[in-house]
Amino acid sequence: MIPGFYRGIRHSFAFILACFTCLNYSYSANKTLEKYIDSTQLESIDLMLQENNLEKTFQLIESKTSLKFSYDKKDLDNNLKLTKTFKKAPLNQVLSYISSISGLEFKIIGKTINVVKGDSNNKRAPQRKINGTVLDPNGTPIPGANVVEVGTTNGVATDFDGKFEIDLITAEPKIRVSYVGFKAIEMEIGEAATYEITLQESAEALDEVVVVGFGEQKKVSVVGAVTAIKPEEMKIPSSSLSQSFAGRLSGVIAVQRSGEPGRDAAQFWIRGISTFGNTNPLVFMDGIEISLGDLNSIDPTNIQNFSILKDASATAIYGARGANGVILIETKRGMEGKPRINVTVENSFISPTQYPEFTDAVTFMNMYNEARKNQNPFQPPKFSEDKIQGTREARDPYIYPNVDWLDELFSDFSIRKYGNLNIRGGGQTARYYMSASIFHDKGILKETDVNDFDNNIDQKRYNFVNNISVNVTPTTELELNLNADLINYNGPAVDASNIFGNIMNSNPVRFPVTYPTPEGSGHIYFGNTTGGFGPYNTFPNPYADLVKGYKERFSSTFISTFRIRQQLDMITKGLSFKAFASFKNWTSSEITRSYEPYFYQLDGYQYDPQTDTYEYELSQIGQGGRESLAQSGSNNGDRSFMTQAALNYNRTFGKHDVSGLLVYLQRQYNVNVIGSDLTSSLPSRNQGVSGRLTYAYDDRYLAEVNFGYNGSENFAEGKRFGFFPSFAMGYVISNEPYFKSLKKSISLLKLRASYGESGNDRIGAVRFPYTSNVNLGADNGFTFGQNFNNSRPGVAITRYENNSITWEVGKKINVGLDLGLFDKVTLNVDVFKERREGIFMQRNTIPGTIGIGDTKPYANLGEVENKGVDVSLSYNQSFGSDLIVSSRGTFTFAQNKILAMDEPNLKYSYLSRVGRPVNQLWGLQAERLFIDQAEIDNSPTQTYTTQYYPGDIKYTDISNEIDGQNKIDANDRTPMGHPSVPEITYGYGINVMYKKFDFGVLFQGIARVSFFMSGLQPFAQNERNVLQAIANDYWTEDNQNLYAFYPRLSESENPNNVQNSSWWLRDGSFMRLKSAEIGFQYNRQVRFYVNGVNLLTFSKFNLWDPEMGGGNGLGYPPQRTFNLGAQINL
Repeated sequence: MIPGFYRGIRHSFAFILACFTCLNYSYSANKTLEKYIDSTQLESIDLMLQENNLEKTFQLIESKTSLKFSYDKKDLDNNLKLTKTFKKAPLNQVLSYISSISGLEFKIIGKTINVVKGDSNNKRAPQRKINGTVLDPNGTPIPGANVVEVGTTNGVATDFDGKFEIDLITAEPKIRVSYVGFKAIEMEIGEAATYEITLQESAEALDEVVVVGFGEQKKVSVVGAVTAIKPEEMKIPSSSLSQSFAGRLSGVIAVQRSGEPGRDAAQFWIRGISTFGNTNPLVFMDGIEISLGDLNSIDPTNIQNFSILKDASATAIYGARGANGVILIETKRGMEGKPRINVTVENSFISPTQYPEFTDAVTFMNMYNEARKNQNPFQPPKFSEDKIQGTREARDPYIYPNVDWLDELFSDFSIRKYGNLNIRGGGQTARYYMSASIFHDKGILKETDVNDFDNNIDQKRYNFVNNISVNVTPTTELELNLNADLINYNGPAVDASNIFGNIMNSNPVRFPVTYPTPEGSGHIYFGNTTGGFGPYNTFPNPYADLVKGYKERFSSTFISTFRIRQQLDMITKGLSFKAFASFKNWTSSEITRSYEPYFYQLDGYQYDPQTDTYEYELSQIGQGGRESLAQSGSNNGDRSFMTQAALNYNRTFGKHDVSGLLVYLQRQYNVNVIGSDLTSSLPSRNQGVSGRLTYAYDDRYLAEVNFGYNGSENFAEGKRFGFFPSFAMGYVISNEPYFKSLKKSISLLKLRASYGESGNDRIGAVRFPYTSNVNLGADNGFTFGQNFNNSRPGVAITRYENNSITWEVGKKINVGLDLGLFDKVTLNVDVFKERREGIFMQRNTIPGTIGIGDTKPYANLGEVENKGVDVSLSYNQSFGSDLIVSSRGTFTFAQNKILAMDEPNLKYSYLSRVGRPVNQLWGLQAERLFIDQAEIDNSPTQTYTTQYYPGDIKYTDISNEIDGQNKIDANDRTPMGHPSVPEITYGYGINVMYKKFDFGVLFQGIARVSFFMSGLQPFAQNERNVLQAIANDYWTEDNQNLYAFYPRLSESENPNNVQNSSWWLRDGSFMRLKSAEIGFQYNRQVRFYVNGVNLLTFSKFNLWDPEMGGGNGLGYPPQRTFNLGAQINL
């Protein structure tokens, strides 16, 4: 069976290659003028016209043939209505009838029927030949574009290089150039014989078809909330696709917390957060469910369509998995034409957007001495005057170290390289798209020569796409999709984020990075000293962590899909069937090799004034250290098999458009590495049936019904299957007859509304949550016997049975408006509200006296409301043939609150999370710093430490009115600030094309987001480093600023001052110049460009990049990128 299968594949490839070598196309530029389409190119059709206008008649004919009409609306008589029935009539007969009634003339050019007014009064002139090239805004030739002499049926189509040649026959010639997806233009022909024509993309035409669940719909017929974006807008110099989401996609809130290669994907939420469970959206690539990691590995060059489904009418068809929104991605397919080769190469220079700034060594020591004095005025200073002065004078780097850890560990910039080669083409029988990409990312860790291995981050990712389709019969198409993603990662043995974090734990004067290595020694003398909390009481040495070893990781993802599409017009017109079987496999292996550093400390030194040199004595700390590399490793992986079959019906009856869809799907997921956990080794399965029914009358009145009926193994029998319906209606006011007089100014006016339900079965981290879990080998055993020499393990219940656990259900309402003005401006507004019910959570109202301990049962207890609005506004305008301006803005607001959850009876009602956002921040209310001891003695007791002093933070006693205890503790926490996930995200971009130059910028920002700063306290454990912001503004005896940035310094830990409170609360809002690009179209084949990402940031917060959020800013920061690139189209 298998060998035969592979032989069949080899034969198929051989057949396709033979087809490629035999392709031979030619276009004739001097066809005989015809008034009507050659009947040999036509098929017989059934057509029923009932008071249809000309435009609707053309749409009906298009739905029944493979031809498209090209016309100027000014040439159509809007008052003319056609009523006639045709049975298996040749199309030329139908067109003859239309011509006799309307006076129009028709001519075929390629797959397009050109329509012009008959009986033209244009003066005839001797024939004159012109030629030219038709290009898209990127300078890419457009094959198959129509070039027609205005007022005649004289026309040609461009060849595969976008070139045309036409004999003009009128005295004052004009030509009209058109192509699907672009605005048609008319231009007068002067004396020149050669013309270069650039077509502007048409927002209305591009939106004719939108990718929706399990298929496509005409834009005018879509009643759900769907965001679509051109893939070109997602091409930024980044190796993670999600980095391009922020500000570009209405309805999507996205932030990027890290810039580390391999971990630089953005976090994002579709329409915010509606649950305190799993918030990940469902992602499909070519109908195959993929992970968020797979999503980020997609090269935007390979994307044909990208859509986000937001409301219930769009997501209900996915039933069990669509509650958090759905992302649909279609990769490019082959197309008829000679092979088109495209090459893109880029080289980027990357640097951090912002580092936290630390104070200098002398200031650090003076502040440390001050902190010690604050705690005990009679203690001697930590650092002597000689130590401070020697450091200031830079006498000796080993006796008086002054280490800038950021400079020692990190480079100013790194390099990223990217390349893509793709080829696209085919004929009527076989078509292909093949692509290969490479992403090479380097980290900003400083590379050293102290080892034989490279410790910097170096990640290479290879991405391959092969989509091949073959028409085995006129009604049957087979397709094979092969996708592979390979990642080869090399980095330090210690994660880069931990290396960053240890900068705070490593002050600049404690010890040098290394001491000189004596001759003959086989290892590095890493600096350190005792008194810390590491091995042998050492302190962190980030440099040792950086260079002591390396980590290698290789992961691969393979997706193979076989599809069949079958037209079933022989049963009934408009019926079709499609199915696929897909296999996805992910594997990952990791190995870490490292040695154990040898740490040395300074025991003493002697100074020789004659030579002005120092001699010092070193000793090894502890008995540790190892030169040889030890290693550890791990393996991981999973696989899934998915099948899907769909029956689709799409047909037009006069003014009535009807479509139906019925889908069956099933998926099985397995882990590849089997551990000791039995349940995790079992396959995970889900299956379901979905359907959709749509109806449109005269493209004015729209209705749609969707449903999903899905089963999940997570629930007990009787609760396993869920039914999720949705209903939607739309009204295209601008298509009403009475609206025609306003069409020139209001080109589109459409209202939409939907209601429906979506399910979520990803309700916990465990499998089969409805079952009990009993551990028969627990450690609460017992010993018995005469000599107490018999032992038996205990029994522990870690989860209680609950057969009532069922689906988490989102009930969604959406009201939308689509408005087009002057065929230049498009506004899309959606107002939404969702109520998520049955959220999975652990019970908190069961008292411990029942005897269940911490093993509290789980149930569907939570409810969350999420509501908001998302808006997109676009503008497209051409000013002659040389200047084209387009702009796009997005705005998303999503606000949630908890309606119900299982909370214990709260004495302090303000501690309830009900009525608060899911990601609400909680903290103490800080008033100011204490003035003196008298104020401390007369204030409520602050319970976080037994001793606090003037200059420490004073908090408000919120609970005193309830308990009268006159103390401040966890019961005084209150909600404050905005949630930690932004409630607002927005973006605005503009692109300008002038002749061969193009320029574009995008501003992006977030608002209504807050975070707590933490981990800032200097000194104390590990004698921590000091941020410059603290050194600039802190409370002292001499400067008793009660509102200083930092309170009183202390040598030891001060829990009072590090509590989450309004003192450390900051506004995380920002706006940044997210991207900018300048391009130059050198010729039709080559374009050069320079662009950048994260170029400027505007924010109230300036200690580190605000997009990183809370903490102390010591993580791998987002990166600023400057990129050079070239695109070559052959």
